[in-house]
Amino acid sequence: MRLDKRLVFRKSFVRKFGKVLLVLFLGMLLLFCYRMFPKTEYRTDDVVTVLKDNKHYSMHLSYPISHHRKVDSEIKKYIKDEMDQFLDTVDKDQKQKQRLEITYRMYTYQSVKTILFTSQAKVTSLHYDDKNGTLLSYSDFLNTDQKSFGKIKQTIKSMLLQELFRQQILVDQEKVNQKLEKLELSELQFVFHENGVTFFFGKEFLKEINEPIQITLSYAKMWFYIQTKQVRKEDRPTEEELEYVKIGLPDVEGKKLVALTFDDGPGGKTTTALLDGLKVRNARVTFFQLGTRAERFPELVARASREGHEIGSHTYDHQNLKKLSSEGVQFEIVTTNQIISSATGGSVGLLRPPYGSYDARVKSAGMPIVLWNVDTLDWKLKNKDAILTRMKETVKDGDIILMHDIYQTSVDAALEFIDYAWGQGFEFVTVSELAMLREIELNPGEVYYSLKAN
Repeated sequence: MRLDKRLVFRKSFVRKFGKVLLVLFLGMLLLFCYRMFPKTEYRTDDVVTVLKDNKHYSMHLSYPISHHRKVDSEIKKYIKDEMDQFLDTVDKDQKQKQRLEITYRMYTYQSVKTILFTSQAKVTSLHYDDKNGTLLSYSDFLNTDQKSFGKIKQTIKSMLLQELFRQQILVDQEKVNQKLEKLELSELQFVFHENGVTFFFGKEFLKEINEPIQITLSYAKMWFYIQTKQVRKEDRPTEEELEYVKIGLPDVEGKKLVALTFDDGPGGKTTTALLDGLKVRNARVTFFQLGTRAERFPELVARASREGHEIGSHTYDHQNLKKLSSEGVQFEIVTTNQIISSATGGSVGLLRPPYGSYDARVKSAGMPIVLWNVDTLDWKLKNKDAILTRMKETVKDGDIILMHDIYQTSVDAALEFIDYAWGQGFEFVTVSELAMLREIELNPGEVYYSLKAN
């Protein structure tokens, strides 16, 4: 009996001691896991935040809850994929502690919600209809034919290069061209909103980008390349606005095409008189404006753009760019583009450097450089009849004509020449329209003196 009692006692003791050991072991294991893989998750009705830190890496993740099963599943899949990719890099490199940070911004437009995730300077957009919880793809917003996609990329290219220049991100333009050439429609990250379509580019596009770059195009510019049902009625462009962005021009077949260009303005009364005369004649021209004057007469900048004329940059205060520092070159171009864009609500596509003076730094600004092949010498002659005679003797099809809208004699000569030239079979278009009609692509960083038919 005593032996049996001892055995029972020993078995009972072993069981109790074993349970204690198991609890201690599990506690130690949990403590080890906590120290090695500490993780804190904060959850509200709409947001999940995850914090994780150990000696090898740290994570700070934030993502929304949509309250739609399929959408939330897609969000979690994105988060998991980013974490897995990150941990793969950690496994390969144990030399220094790595960090993963995922943040997001939520955009709401009509019933559509777009989540823009940023992870390691890479951007990803996810779209869904908040009414029925359905996921949306790029084809629900953009036309999928290659012609439309090519036009979008061409418009984006110049603006993207300008933004890289503005942010002093030094990258070969040919590299950007190649990246855009290879870019698939499904890889575009974008948001629709009340002012147009904003495209985002991060490190997934160029490794040199450390903060996502934004490019916004108005609905007038995007109208022929998007699913217009996604745009609210109050945000849709007017017929007048659309008229200025339509492909091609009416009744130009067999006509001689020229681009009248005006530097150094806007000039107050003289530019007003020119715009009045052009409106009556239904002729379009290109203005290369100074930032200092655009600041002074923003209403004339806006009017010229609104009436279908093209607005290019002539720098801020007419400096010889080759004689400036790199910072000075950047200031002259970027500041002027911002001033003009503020007045027009659009981007600035063309650059004419003062005195026709440029170098590699100017070429890197991401804008086609438009010079001229016909100098009317209006700035020197300052005589309407002398200017008009020179124009009649020299202007030919495909010419880019240099004038200045700060002189009344130049304005008078230009309007009289338009009346004369119509009878000679000429049509007046902007520089970009002339390039389009001649099937010439205006490439950033290239220099153009004329746009003759091939």
